Amino acid sequence: MLIYKMGNINLYNGEKLENGWKRVLIEQSEMAINLLKTRRNIPMSVHESRKAFKKCRTALRAGKLGFKGYKDENLFFRDLGRLLSQLRDYQAVQDTLLHLYQTKDHPARRASCKIISKPLLVKKAQLERNLIRNDKLFEKIVNLLQFKLEEINNWELELASFELLAKGLKKVYKKGQKIRHKACVTGKLEDFHEWRKQAKYFYYQLEFISPLWPNYIGVLNSEFNQLTDKIGEEHDLVILEELMDTERISIKNTTRMNAFRECIDYHKQAARKESLGLGSRCYIFPAKCVKNIVQKLGAL
Repeated sequence: MLIYKMGNINLYNGEKLENGWKRVLIEQSEMAINLLKTRRNIPMSVHESRKAFKKCRTALRAGKLGFKGYKDENLFFRDLGRLLSQLRDYQAVQDTLLHLYQTKDHPARRASCKIISKPLLVKKAQLERNLIRNDKLFEKIVNLLQFKLEEINNWELELASFELLAKGLKKVYKKGQKIRHKACVTGKLEDFHEWRKQAKYFYYQLEFISPLWPNYIGVLNSEFNQLTDKIGEEHDLVILEELMDTERISIKNTTRMNAFRECIDYHKQAARKESLGLGSRCYIFPAKCVKNIVQKLGAL
């Protein structure tokens, strides 16, 4: 029996696309609710909940051509992710600092990373206390999701076929190609960030169909995963710099401070170089080839 996967969700052969599409949305929403209710590990809950919202948006995008409510519901899950973005950023910089002194390629001084990390950890704790304990952010998101679950049960796809999926994948791939070209021309961080989002959308949609042709699609999916990671590395390094400037965090020893800044610049350049190389491989196909492949897979 063929199994279609979207993240941790399996769509079994013989299941109606509309039913599976709806189930993905329900199960990902329920997973986020459970994560935000338990709070055993706040960084993990934030990270996995944001991933769940992205997977919901991927499911919505897969049914975009057959779902009238796409625009509003896509914005709903996008905005939920944004509510958690500050918490994510403060955790991401801690992971980035850890990587900077553990890497064998041009590492930062561990002592320098600790000096930068300490005040950011204090700020992170304050932010968690304000947003989670005082503003009850998690409870607000859970309530919104619980209301949304009731609505999802009544949603319908007017069209549900592999033709629909093929058109959607082609559109996402083509948009990624266009934004990649723009990012390569401008070199602007915001264009690279937008490119990463489009690549991530395509990555999740590839997961949906990868078991149909695992040897080929699995490799392509791995390439897209590496691509989004590399663009994300540069983005997180920039966030680290921005938070250091915002919080006025520095190292008193000027020589060590300059060395730390140089280390960040080195890894930003290295991440960009790798992302450009990966991008040239990931987007080598004409967009129409993606559509044709998905249509053929639907006939298996």
